[in-house]
Formats: sequence, C-alpha cells, structure tokens
Amino acid sequence: MLQVVLIDDEYFFRNSLKRAIPWGELGFQIIGDANNGRDGYRLICDKHPDIAIIDINMPLITGLELIEMVRREQISCKCILLTGYGDFKYAQQAIRLNVSEYILKPVDFSLLTESLNNLKREISAEREHRFHVKALEEHRMRYIKEHFLLDIIDGHVSFNKLQLSSYLEELHISIPFDSYTISIIELPETLSSHTEDIRKHLEETLYADGKCELFLIHRSQICLIRETECLQDTKKETEALSKYLQQQGSVFHIGQSALHNHAQEIIIAYREASVCLKNARSFEGRVLFYDEWNLTAYRIPEAILTEIKKLIRQRDLENITDGLNRCYHTFREKKLSYDNIIFCTYELLSSLLSAMNEQNTINCFLFKDSRSLSDTLDSFHTCDEIRAWMIHVFTEQLKQETHTASACSVTRNVREYILQHYNNPELTIEDIAQNLFQNYSYLCYCFKRDEGITINDYINQIRLNKALELFHSGVENVSYVAEATGFSNAGYFSRKFKKFVGLPPSEYIKTL
Repeated sequence: MLQVVLIDDEYFFRNSLKRAIPWGELGFQIIGDANNGRDGYRLICDKHPDIAIIDINMPLITGLELIEMVRREQISCKCILLTGYGDFKYAQQAIRLNVSEYILKPVDFSLLTESLNNLKREISAEREHRFHVKALEEHRMRYIKEHFLLDIIDGHVSFNKLQLSSYLEELHISIPFDSYTISIIELPETLSSHTEDIRKHLEETLYADGKCELFLIHRSQICLIRETECLQDTKKETEALSKYLQQQGSVFHIGQSALHNHAQEIIIAYREASVCLKNARSFEGRVLFYDEWNLTAYRIPEAILTEIKKLIRQRDLENITDGLNRCYHTFREKKLSYDNIIFCTYELLSSLLSAMNEQNTINCFLFKDSRSLSDTLDSFHTCDEIRAWMIHVFTEQLKQETHTASACSVTRNVREYILQHYNNPELTIEDIAQNLFQNYSYLCYCFKRDEGITINDYINQIRLNKALELFHSGVENVSYVAEATGFSNAGYFSRKFKKFVGLPPSEYIKTL
C-alpha cells in the first residue's frame, strides 16, 4: 500500500476527502493529516509518505512554501497541490517545485482518484527502475570485488599496506587480512548451476557476521577467506559447514589453509588450500586441514620393489595385483600427498619396465595414448583411480607371451613408434629411447643388427615411402607433402627424394 498524508486547514474538507475516496481498494493508506503548513512539514519529515495532498493557502506556512522546504530536505514524496486560485503564477511555481498534480477547488473527486492512480503507476515504475539500477550496481560491484580477490590469490596484484587498505575500503571488502585462513569448497559438477545460490545462502546464514568474503573461483568452487585469530574456531565452523553440505545430500570436498597473519601471504594460503583440496579429493575425504596433512616424503621400501620385480619375472599376475593393492592401501593409511602418490607410482612403473627390459619383452602398450605419462596420471582424481589404472597397465604388459623375449622386440617397438610419429619433424633417436625406456646405444645396436640400417635412415625411408603414397593418391603440392611426412622444409625433402627415387618431386609427379 502507498502511504498518503492530507494537509489542509479545512477540517470538513479533510473528512469528506477521507470518506469520498475508497483508499484501501485503490491501494492507498492515509497515515496522517495536518491543518497547517508547519505541522504538515513535520508530518512529512516524520512519516516520509509516498504522496502528500497539500492545500496551497494555509496559515503559518503556505502549501508552496511547505513543498519547497520538503524539496530542500530531499524527501522523496509526490505532491498533489489543491488550490482555489487559477492564477498562472501559482501553476508556474508549482511546476518549478516539481508538483505532480495541480487541482482546482472545489475538488472533483473522480479527477483526484485518476491523479492518484496515475501517481501509483508512476511510483511503481520508479521503484522498479530503482530496484533494477540497484541490482545492476550491486552486480557490478560484486564483479569488481570478485575479480580483485581473484587477482590477489593468483598473485596478479602487488600492493603495500596503505594501498590494500584503500582497495578494501573502496570495494567494501570486510576483512583486513591481519589474521585469516582460506578455504576452497568444491561441489559436484551437477550442482555447478546452483553454486552462486549456495554461496549466497552461506553468506546469509553460516557467515552472516560479515567477517569473511565468499566468491566463486570456478563454476563448482567457492573460495572462503575468513578473518579469525583462532584456527580451532575456524575448524569448528568448517565442520558445521561440512554438516550443512551433508544435509543437502551433496558430494563435496573442502581444503583449508593454515592461519596466516600478513596480506602478502595470501598466495601461500590459497596454494595451501588448493593442495589440501586436491588431496581431500584424491582420498575421497570430505575435509582436509593443512596443519593435519602429512608433509613427510615417503618412498616405497626397496624390499617391496625387489619383490615386485621378482613377481614380474615370474609373470605372477595374481600376487602382483595383491602387492599393488597393498601399496596403495599403505598410501591411504599414511595419508600421503597426491604428488607423493604420483612419485611412488613412477617407482612402481620403473620396476615394471626395468624387469621387462631385462627380458627384452617390453611392448608399446604405455605409449598408445596420445597423452604423455604425466598427463595421464594428472587426469586421475583419486588414489583408487590410479591404483586401478596401474593394475590394468601391469595386466596388459604381462599378457605378452614369454617366448617373444628376444632383442628383436626392441626393434619391433622402435618400428612401431616410428610409424606412429614419423610425421613429427622433431622426432629424434633420443625421443624414441626415452619414450621406450631404453638405453640409447642398446637401442641403436639392436635396430642396426636386425634391420641392417640405422634408425635415422629408417625414419627417412618411411617418410619417403609415405611421400610416394601421397603423390600416387593425387596430391601434387610438394610443400604440403614435405610437411605431412615430417620433413622440416621442402628443399631438404626434394634433395632426399631425388636421391631416393632418382628424380626431383616435381619431375616425378609428371610421370604419374
């Protein structure tokens, strides 16, 4: 309901006005009236009504003087001016004071009702506009604030204490960064469209005291910077947060930093929270605090690695699987960091490759994926995912028949690798040896012995044969063929091609 005040020195007119118009039905409520301009001014200042109906000719203060005083106070109030004077100078002054309506007495109540309805629509439109403008401004300020906070935790902002204080005040950031922790809350991707709603709810409930900043760093991650002087209090809050998220039936992970006391340590705090989040996720835990995380480096005992090598030589897949399961169970028990688990995984892979290399039976199973080994391991999120992949790798490797264990398997793997990568102009023997986990000299020796040519000559031979296939398929662009077959430039390709075929590429094409 819109609030209305009546200011007129005629008592009977005020009463008849109250009775003549169905105020409630029209969406209005009369909240007060006055019989002179001075009391009317006090009434408006006290009540701040939406609409004031004011007589122009009153004792003490006239209606025009009253409106002028209200305008000086910057009180937002629509004014309807009632007057028995039709003189233009009054209308002119009313216009100057931004009077909404100017109605002559005796008042036509139907005209007044129409004026009130017009003002109701006008006020509604203004409120909607103000709400929209306010929402846009709040969105703009939040956008600026969040990007400033993102720049801080990413290390893209350098500042001194004075600059920081200025930024915090300007952006209405409520924490001074004197004593704080950083937490990262990760929600499932299925809830990513609701992450902002969850952030708002947390801001209005669990963290309503205003001593924190909550903002999105990813569509499924919320960063919480919490002002605190006691780490245990923050841990209790995090446990309450965990219970709340569990009640929502949500799968989540939280990583929380240690307590920090300087703004310059924001980047460190954020990295600590990120590492804790990654490790909480890898062991499928809910929450991991940085001060409770096991920072001790762990290596697989040599006796265990020796036993695994022995089982590989014996092709005892069942006991190898049991051994791998025990290793990864130990990692979970010791709460090793994700990076430490990756390091131990490399140790296990090294044992496999070393034992297989002793028998010259290594195959190219590990290298069929276009990704590097490190990229493959980084793509996993949990310790169990890595364990399952390792068992799969060992199983596939040990499926190879034992009677093929001869030096020719090295040559066979080199040939396969070259066929997969011949179009890479940067391909070198060093790359092949590294990716096949072979000694450079031994690789060259086995290949020359079995194939009768060097590896480099074999690479060029494969490339030139592929070039012939392209020419015979109708491709005539020499530069394109050179690039497609792994030659660094067309001139070098032409020289090699002429030596191989007896004609330059351009002449050879004409013979087809």
